[in-house]
Amino acid sequence: MLGLSARLSDAEKQIERFELILRASRDAIWVFEVRTGEVWWNENAYRLFGYDRSEENLHDAWVARIHPDDRARVLGMIEVANKGTAATLDDEYRLLFPDGRVAIVEDHAYIERDPSGAVVAYVGVVTDITERRAAEVALRESERRFRQLTENIDDVFWLVDSEATRVLYVSPRFESLWGRSRESLYARRETFIESVHEEDRPRLRERISRDGLAHGYDETYRIVRPDGAIVWIRDRAYPVRDADGTIKGIAGLATDITPQRRLEEQLAQSQKLESIGRLAGGVAHDFNNLLTVILTGVDLALREASGADKLSADLQQIKEAGQRAANLTAQLLAFARRQVVAPVRVDLNELTRGMDRLLRRVIGEDVELVTVLAPALGTVFADRSRLEQVVVNLAVNARDAMPRGGRLTLETSNVAVDSAFHLDIDPGSYVMLAVTDDGIGIPSDVLEHVFEPFFTTKDFGRGTGLGLATCYGMIRQAGGHILVESEPGKGTTFKILLPRESAPAKAVTIPPAASALGGHETILFVEDEAIVRTIGVRILQNGGYSVLEASSAGDALRIASEHTGRIHLLLTDVVMPHMSGVELARRLRAERRDLKVILTSGYTASTMLHHGVPEPSYAFLQKPYVLETLLAKLREVLDVG
Repeated sequence: MLGLSARLSDAEKQIERFELILRASRDAIWVFEVRTGEVWWNENAYRLFGYDRSEENLHDAWVARIHPDDRARVLGMIEVANKGTAATLDDEYRLLFPDGRVAIVEDHAYIERDPSGAVVAYVGVVTDITERRAAEVALRESERRFRQLTENIDDVFWLVDSEATRVLYVSPRFESLWGRSRESLYARRETFIESVHEEDRPRLRERISRDGLAHGYDETYRIVRPDGAIVWIRDRAYPVRDADGTIKGIAGLATDITPQRRLEEQLAQSQKLESIGRLAGGVAHDFNNLLTVILTGVDLALREASGADKLSADLQQIKEAGQRAANLTAQLLAFARRQVVAPVRVDLNELTRGMDRLLRRVIGEDVELVTVLAPALGTVFADRSRLEQVVVNLAVNARDAMPRGGRLTLETSNVAVDSAFHLDIDPGSYVMLAVTDDGIGIPSDVLEHVFEPFFTTKDFGRGTGLGLATCYGMIRQAGGHILVESEPGKGTTFKILLPRESAPAKAVTIPPAASALGGHETILFVEDEAIVRTIGVRILQNGGYSVLEASSAGDALRIASEHTGRIHLLLTDVVMPHMSGVELARRLRAERRDLKVILTSGYTASTMLHHGVPEPSYAFLQKPYVLETLLAKLREVLDVG
């Protein structure tokens, strides 16, 4: 009896524990007796299904709560199970609640069968998975938006694990930007660092280590694509942390900034050339003053040395050297865009055709000359002779780049420039002349220096380094731009872009010199450089003129006010302290309406615009000048009107 009592007591305890499990479970547990139709639910089933305990047929109540769209399928699966041999039945369906709420549930049932295989009962567990499914839908939608974003942005989004050892994700843009497959990066993280330019690699390797990534970074570096192209990248990395601040991964965004870098380099190059141009113009101005003294002094000495053959020969050599120096300063002024120009309407097609014979002589028989001229080409407003000089310079350079012969192509076209074309070029309509050779090309480290004065890669004695600098200055002075594109081994293209002509500007012209030299008029000569003033006064006096000498504009105003006789002509430097020559001429003209004016400068006519706009009747004489040029200009101006 004691043994039986103990066994009954253990059974009671097991039942009590089972009842506790049923009450503790958050799922609905049910039993369905197939033969009697009896259904048993635990307490949580009434809460989950919203059953009323007064409902007599719980099976029918359950069927009624199945969503109409799912009901036939669920009942059909039960019917199949009844006829089959399966031991379990799993399904997912929706339930309707009295308050209108729709729940998604998972139903897992064990099928009890008799020896014949007929179903005796179902024992199951129903779990409410509504929130789980909603979270899964939200997650899928979030992933869809994430992929839609990362796969369509122009940047590369990437994600690595917290140890920075494995790439978890990289967006498709990686393949077009890096020129490598994403699979190669997933397989070997080293693929990334191997693509970085060798000069940037050590710095970046340190930054992408685990410790470096933990703090994030904003780095700029270069990558080298498999085709050899170099791409500039700006890469920003951010640690991804959980709620506790623990790093769970590193996310980053890599942007192609190559166009931006090119614009920055163009701006820097333009600013550098502008600075060099200002320096070159200033140096040329000072040299022109010195050369004026040298050349005019030599002319005076040659007149006095007549008959002394040895002395005359020596002086002539000095004069020739001075003239060569003057040509160099003229080229510097051309680079600095400070030359006298005579702009006219120019048809680049007609100019190109007209230079055909000259260019063929320049480039030689082993270089083929090809012209591709656009129909209905617009005209430009520029100094024709200077454009011809630019084309000849470019042709000579092209010839030197093709020592074994090749092809030189001159091509014209109308071009519409927008804001994205080039940082230094205003949008608008342009006419382009492209000069292309298929020669040796220009290395990238040389390309950025080609327009700098005195920069040359030619052998000693074969070039001054001023050819392309002169071209640059002439085209910029005409309001245009000159660009260069080159690839070593494939050739070079220089593109000249000039504004398409709308309204002609007024040309600055220099009339031909008069043949008669010397005179007896009164000249007010104003020059702040003492050595230039001294020799100028001597030349004028030797020419028969009466000279009033002034060292400044203020001095000239005082002398003019004290001089009671007529002053026929003002010969003045443009750039002087306190008051420019242009302003001096304007003040003197107000008192002496018949006063004629010659402005002179070691810069050029364009400098006058920075020191006051001259009257159209003012003449201009470029320094350095020789004795005959000065005397001829005086007679030319004095004899007009």
